[in-house]
Amino acid sequence: MNIAVLGSGTIGQSWCALFLAAGHRVVAYDPNPSMHQQILDSIARAQSTLEALGYAGTGCSEYLEFTTDAREAVTGCRFIQENAPEDLSLKHALYQEIEPALDSDAVLLSSTSGLTLSELQNGLSNPSRLVIAHPFNPPHLIPLVEVLGNDLTRSGLVAEVLRFYESLGKVPIELKKSVPGHVANRLQAVLWQEVLHLAKEGVASLPDIDKAIANGPGLRWAVYGPHQLFSLAAVDPRPTRTQRSPKTTRHASNQGNHQRCRSPILLFHANIFATQSLR
Repeated sequence: MNIAVLGSGTIGQSWCALFLAAGHRVVAYDPNPSMHQQILDSIARAQSTLEALGYAGTGCSEYLEFTTDAREAVTGCRFIQENAPEDLSLKHALYQEIEPALDSDAVLLSSTSGLTLSELQNGLSNPSRLVIAHPFNPPHLIPLVEVLGNDLTRSGLVAEVLRFYESLGKVPIELKKSVPGHVANRLQAVLWQEVLHLAKEGVASLPDIDKAIANGPGLRWAVYGPHQLFSLAAVDPRPTRTQRSPKTTRHASNQGNHQRCRSPILLFHANIFATQSLR
């Protein structure tokens, strides 16, 4: 498959390494011709790591083309990964330049972290082909891709994009609505605010707070998300039959089924207390 990478900075270089390693042909575009060598250097640095991860096409720089012509880059490409700077007018200008050269089934994927999909779509006469596909840096190592479409997105396109990234060994998630910062960056921001608050209140030093995350919940989060961890730690707050007194047992037997339902409030507190066993 032919894939275009528009913008050859840090993110674009990482995408190039991954797409090549997965066996695709890549056409990289950047207005700065010196970026060609930087891409080649980046691919060489990533080679051993991608080999260790099991990618068969690592280091295949012969399948890389470079151009300073954006239209030339997208011609004949099925997927276009756009990594232009976070400047809306600049991205719109790029979209308007490449749109006449796009194949009818070409898919435009924006790596944007801060701009909304509706804002980006305003730069296209056919907005149905554009999807946000925000990676975590560096894309060739961090699996997450946050994928977002909307009412203007072509039917079935988001599912197709999810399959595309899965074929690369990525872990894409589908965002159901547009919010600033998507999902992961918002979670990071909330945690960082609490880090600063704890340090400001003198609870612990910044280095020690970092140690607390890196050597505590961060290790769990690398395997499970916070919701799944709390779910795994959940316990039923009701006493077992052997723990009930005869009086309690008789009382329970006289109650309707609604009395045997779990209390959401009790479960919430039970989840909190149960996590003590994981610490």
